[in-house]
Amino acid sequence: MNYQKEITEFLQHILESNHIPVHYINLPYEENTIINLDMGLREKILQFENIKKYATQFFHSFEKETLYIFTDIFQCNYATLMLPNEKTLFLCGPFMFEKITDKNFEQLFSFLELSEKYREPLFTFYNQVTFLPSKSFFERILLEYYNVLFGTSTQIVYRNMTDLEGYYNIYKNIFRIPEEPFSNIELIEKRYHLENSIMTAIEHGNDILALKLIDKAYKTNALYIKRLEDELRDYKDYIITLNCLCRKSIENAGIHPIYIDSISNYLIIELEKCTNYEQCQFLMEKLIESYCALIKQTTHQSHSPIIKKVLAHIDTDLTADLSLAFFAKRLNVNASYLSTLFSKEMHISLSAYITNCRIQHAQKLLLGTNLPIKSIAEQSGFQDIHYFSRVFKRMTQTTPKAYRNSYIYADKNELAKLKEKK
Repeated sequence: MNYQKEITEFLQHILESNHIPVHYINLPYEENTIINLDMGLREKILQFENIKKYATQFFHSFEKETLYIFTDIFQCNYATLMLPNEKTLFLCGPFMFEKITDKNFEQLFSFLELSEKYREPLFTFYNQVTFLPSKSFFERILLEYYNVLFGTSTQIVYRNMTDLEGYYNIYKNIFRIPEEPFSNIELIEKRYHLENSIMTAIEHGNDILALKLIDKAYKTNALYIKRLEDELRDYKDYIITLNCLCRKSIENAGIHPIYIDSISNYLIIELEKCTNYEQCQFLMEKLIESYCALIKQTTHQSHSPIIKKVLAHIDTDLTADLSLAFFAKRLNVNASYLSTLFSKEMHISLSAYITNCRIQHAQKLLLGTNLPIKSIAEQSGFQDIHYFSRVFKRMTQTTPKAYRNSYIYADKNELAKLKEKK
């Protein structure tokens, strides 16, 4: 226990020396406990009500032996882990993986629709929140800490509790070779070499390296080649070409095409809406990050072709027939064999895996939409709302309604109250 305490205090020292606050939450958390988790944003700056009530529900929503990084509606990140004594929650934050520039702040402030009186204090708050330029490095620190603390490896579970879809940091580099390139073989060879390096980085899910290589290519004028008079169209076509290369790279890494196609199709649709270079550059960065995130999140690379098809089908439609009998018949294999194979490769039974997926999908809908709970149950593959509620409570230790009214969801209610007072 002393050793565990020492490594936890060491991690705390590292975080606090980088201006990331650290908190220890003793459970069960009492509403009368005074604790400032967000540097006073909700209570002192925005004067939210019922913070302690929602905090109580929020702190009891984490599972033991699981690393979480969650993002709230203000784009602030927090990391949390239940310590081995199962009575103390280790929580650090807020911090940010995306730097808030003046332009980004205006986008965020506009989205929140707050009164002008909050502009200056909110801007001051963001200037005090630590910006972490390397998300992967921070992840590695947490994962190594977990490994030492529990003696086993794990994966980080991300909870995105924000409606700020489409809010991303804009990558401001423009790729340009001023002279006509086709007469210069060395330039073409250099471009292909850089493209191959970028694809290798993406294939390994290394978005930081991929973006560094693109930055290097820009600085050395070695990537984007002008071919058309319409420069914006020319640039869009290059991004489409890069997208094709990315698709093949992560397919080679073992990602099922159904996941790749969803990103690719979305990108092309959004790309055609772009009216300037800055918007195209934003999509360029989003392209790299999305494909790398897919590599990190999808662990199907080592699975057999049969299991890959099962997993892809589950992700496609949680409301479909996902029974063992269905898959066995559809894939023309013995049901017992498929059940054994799935458990061996996934370390969980097929039925338990499907239930987990359905509950996780329901959690996202509960926090991210205003849909009735009955509709959420149906969209998550549960036809009986009472059965859905029992399964949800068994897996999350809370009811769907209470989960929806959790600490982070309360932000939306409090923001609505502020807007009404404007």
